[in-house]
Amino acid sequence: MEFFETYAAQFVQFLLVFARVMGTFSSAPVFGSKIVPVYARVNLAILLSLFALPMASLPSGQAPSSLLMLGWWVLIELIYGLTAGYVAALFFDSTLMAGQLIDMQIGFGIVNVFDPQFGQQVPLIGNFKYLIALSVFLALQGHHIIIGAMIDNFRTVPLGIQLHLADATGFLVDAVLNLFVMALRIALPVLGTILMTDVALGILARVMPQMNVFVVGITGKLIVGIFMLFLILPFYIAFLEVGFEGIYRDFASILLIVGKGIQ
Repeated sequence: MEFFETYAAQFVQFLLVFARVMGTFSSAPVFGSKIVPVYARVNLAILLSLFALPMASLPSGQAPSSLLMLGWWVLIELIYGLTAGYVAALFFDSTLMAGQLIDMQIGFGIVNVFDPQFGQQVPLIGNFKYLIALSVFLALQGHHIIIGAMIDNFRTVPLGIQLHLADATGFLVDAVLNLFVMALRIALPVLGTILMTDVALGILARVMPQMNVFVVGITGKLIVGIFMLFLILPFYIAFLEVGFEGIYRDFASILLIVGKGIQ
């Protein structure tokens, strides 16, 4: 009987660890993409859960007394992981938003491409910036840092504690607000150049009224926007490295904040 009780306790612990890991993988960058097969995501989550199992622990004297309570604890761990992964993925959403702002200004507003990883149409420049950000993230081993922070979190936050997101609400609001700020920062060089181009076209329309400024402006803004986009590409990559530092910091912070909030 003691063997079966120990085995049952280990299974419950593994199930809670798996729920937290799977929740993170479902919303975190790279892992949460739709192009990653579900079976690959689940198998990786099972493997990492086995590695993290020795570092995870249930509160002393606490264990689910029924299947209903066990299901509630699993749901808590799933929400915990989803919240952390969502915060980590916000920066990548800002690159899509920045691309959409640029598309609207240079004339690509109606040109969208279907991206299978989002399951919907995405802006052309936004998808370009997103893929660059994803490539740099993988090149800098960002996915390894996310996994390491998630595994280390099991040392500090025990399993199966009542969830309380009140302390994390302000952090989540600031993270979403920062998404818009980052998108504007990414798009600002191109948007500023397009604004100066519009001013120049307005002056040209006054000087040469016979010129069809509308037709010239469409082509001119497209050429200027694409040229400026590739001109600032090295600076964009450097900006991404700084942004990824924020991803790692925010991911670790939300894990600790929510972890403290559920004590």
